[in-house]
Parts: sequence; structure tokens; C-alpha cells
Amino acid sequence: MSNMNEQARQVEQALLGLAALGGRVTRSLEKGFSYETSPWVVLHQVADNPAEQPAPLGLEYRVLTLELELGAEGDVPHDAVEQVLPAVHAAIRQACGPGCRTGAIQWGYDDENPALGIARVQYQLLYRRQEGQL
Repeated sequence: MSNMNEQARQVEQALLGLAALGGRVTRSLEKGFSYETSPWVVLHQVADNPAEQPAPLGLEYRVLTLELELGAEGDVPHDAVEQVLPAVHAAIRQACGPGCRTGAIQWGYDDENPALGIARVQYQLLYRRQEGQL
């Protein structure tokens, strides 16, 4: 297993521990969009890039970008998302430690279900791995 995969699994495990999500956390699009209740989270691995900082001999620093897609239903869809987003954000920040930065947040709706609000939040995770390893 690659280190970038380990980083994504660590975030997934942290989110699975949140009672508010009821175990509805996945990295599978098919499974994520089959949840019949909300809130739910689908994690997407977006990019893995070299970090611009020196590393000890034989190691390299990388920045993994994960996108969290959070869906929640309610009379005011974005309010429903906001009820869960702070706990999700805190769990991710705790799981990733000081090497975690929050990127863009995009808000949307589901075309087929207007009561479903969606937030897409990008996180950049700094991690270290053996030089040349995937």
C-alpha cells in the first residue's frame, strides 16, 4: 500500500468514528451515492505532489490533496451541512496533525433532490515517505 493511500485511510477511519455520520463514510463513488440517509461523506484522492521543503537523505515530503464531499438533507440544505461540517473538519484536522491545511470549500445542491445540500472541501496533507516510493 502506498503512503498516499495510508493517509486517505487514516482520514476515512477518523470520520468513521463520528457518530453524526453513522458510518456513512466511503472512498467509493458507487457506495457513497447509494446511501439512503444523510449525512454522508465521500472522500476523493485528488492529487499527490512534491512538497517544496528539504527532507532528510532518502526521504521526501509530499502533499496529498483530498476532497471531502459531504451531503446532508434539510429544509435549508446548506444549514444541514453546516450542522455536521465543524465536527468533520475537526476530526480531519486531528487525524492529520499539524501538516494539514484546509483548501477551497464549494457549496452546491443535488439536481435530483433539492433538499440535499453538498459541500466539497479540499484538504492538503503534508506527509513524508521513502524517496521514490509511490
